[in-house]
Amino acid sequence: MFPPEKPQTSESTRSALPSRPMEEVGLIAAHMLADIKAYGDGVGFGSQILCLHHNGSYEMFPKGKLSFREIEEDYEYWKSQLRNCQLSFADRATSDTTFEGRLTRAVENLVKRKRKRTDAHAMEYNALNDPQRI
Repeated sequence: MFPPEKPQTSESTRSALPSRPMEEVGLIAAHMLADIKAYGDGVGFGSQILCLHHNGSYEMFPKGKLSFREIEEDYEYWKSQLRNCQLSFADRATSDTTFEGRLTRAVENLVKRKRKRTDAHAMEYNALNDPQRI
């Protein structure tokens, strides 16, 4: 009897895919979960994502300043801003000027929202790390 065939390792499979930092993979997973929660009955509530490392350790996602709720809210906002752009892109009756205007407004709104979130997190961080704080 021949020895069993050695199974294909995940290393050979993984090498064909682009490597991404754990933070990016966590965000992609959070966005996928947000879509599943939006369209699946009975799905949702207190969602958690666990990041498993090659060495067997794990950590909760997100870590640091972001909350899962904020990631979901930002993702929903992102989709709402790009929805009109997506429809205009597919609609051949929409002029290039109209499409460009919608895309520009969406980008401006997204940048404004990101700036607002970043500033709020910076203020919170500074307040927590203020040496004058009692």
